[in-house]
Amino acid sequence: MTKRFCFPLLFIIASTVCSFSQSQIYSSNIVSAPTSRTVLDLTNLNWKLWLDTAAKWANDTLYAPPVSLERLPINIPSGGWNAFMKNGKTIRIPATVEQLYWGANGNSHGVAGNYVGVSWFTTVFKIPVSTKGKRIVLQFESVRYRAEVFVNQKLVGYDLVNGTPFELDISPYVDYDKPNQLAVRITDPNGNFDWRDSQNFMWGKYRTNPTHGFGGITGKVKLITTENVYTSDVFVKNKPKANEIDIEITSQNELSNAVNGRFVLEIKEAKTKGKVVYRKEYNNITLSLGTSTNHFSIHVPEAKLWSVDTPNLY
Repeated sequence: MTKRFCFPLLFIIASTVCSFSQSQIYSSNIVSAPTSRTVLDLTNLNWKLWLDTAAKWANDTLYAPPVSLERLPINIPSGGWNAFMKNGKTIRIPATVEQLYWGANGNSHGVAGNYVGVSWFTTVFKIPVSTKGKRIVLQFESVRYRAEVFVNQKLVGYDLVNGTPFELDISPYVDYDKPNQLAVRITDPNGNFDWRDSQNFMWGKYRTNPTHGFGGITGKVKLITTENVYTSDVFVKNKPKANEIDIEITSQNELSNAVNGRFVLEIKEAKTKGKVVYRKEYNNITLSLGTSTNHFSIHVPEAKLWSVDTPNLY
């Protein structure tokens, strides 16, 4: 058998730590980061799903990104905010309406049991008061189709690009050490259930992209807390040499002034208690206000190549 080798994408699971002046701000791009970056997986909570069959949606005005929340109508549940608490079904996500309510329209024959319209996915979470003043973000891996996101009955986000990740800064909307209500209004306007990936549909006066007809929260939902200087993205690019990569780190500085500090880049084997094969500190890094991008080239001579027989990962 002919073996194919490649150097794994190191920094997808490698840790990237940055420290800056202004009371030692730390950030990381992985869950096992220093304690100033915390990740709560809301996927693991109990959720409620309720079908809002009385909601109007067919002739809605649609808004492509970027969206100003001030322009949007506020669509609350048809029966008021307590409707889904009284009538909703307890579920776990990811989930779709078709998975749980197929045939709710009175016809379960073939693909006729598809639900078209509005549904609400809701849950409750708490945030410790120790995180006050930090950046709190909701991160959605995937929804379909349109998502209108509410925190404590306030509209905090709108997404129309179904099946793609998005995140929302909800810092101004949360209560600390109290239950916070997260409600996601999903509108499923159309979609097919066959092999075609080219069939598009109309939503009122709008032609929508080809898509299948499953409506719901189709990926994980996470609550991420960071300091106001943080790593927002790590992009890895392969190079012709198998044990070399270029890495691009995007950082955000939401303070009122520039900060100076360092990056610590570390690569280790992906297995439990894996050996560290690369570690380097980059000092005198300046992050100006807003978005900053830093580029690094990494060479790891002792990295073991990946193959089917020896699937080494880092």
